[in-house]
Amino acid sequence: MFSAFIFDLDGVIADTESVQLRAINLLLHPFGHRLTQEEWAREYVGHPIEEDVRVIQTRFGLETPLEILSERRRALYRNLLQDGAGLQTLPGLDAFLDELRERNIPLAIASGSPRADIETVLQTLNLSERFNAIAAADEVAQPKPAPDVYLLATARLKIQPHECLAIEDSATGIAAAKSAGLQVAAIPSVYTRHQDLSKADVLVGGFHELSQMLSRRT
Repeated sequence: MFSAFIFDLDGVIADTESVQLRAINLLLHPFGHRLTQEEWAREYVGHPIEEDVRVIQTRFGLETPLEILSERRRALYRNLLQDGAGLQTLPGLDAFLDELRERNIPLAIASGSPRADIETVLQTLNLSERFNAIAAADEVAQPKPAPDVYLLATARLKIQPHECLAIEDSATGIAAAKSAGLQVAAIPSVYTRHQDLSKADVLVGGFHELSQMLSRRT
């Protein structure tokens, strides 16, 4: 068994990507633009959300300053979560977290989202007390696919990267974790199943399958 597990947030803990897309489209609505689910999945998922906003500003030629667009996006996203966006943990996650807690295994989040977004999601899902550490994109010099956020997460857990298993759903996240020296289990989401996830050490269909696989190793 690994000494620690480090989870990506978006698409691994919950389907926050759908909420992010809703927030982006609310942001774009006054400008007469919108993104489809296919566009969001193909062009934006797996990248830091602040980078996505910058790309969207350029793509649609928005004259509103990036700082203002980013703050509007954050407020819209928080409001959707707090107003009952129907956010739920992905199937099998709660049981998997229970299993790891029974084994006294430390857990962390390593995400391409800002820390405020991570904390909002964890609070919405009543998961804040489940994780021993959080590493966010706005706390490191370079976001995924650079290894920085995973190196920060392992440092905060005080556990060597090679002792940790990362759980990811995107090619960008897998690259970040592998560069940091972690092993990676990939769980594709509806937004990332088209990506090349072959660099992961194992590809599984969900947390139940991952639990079974890990049980066989102990």
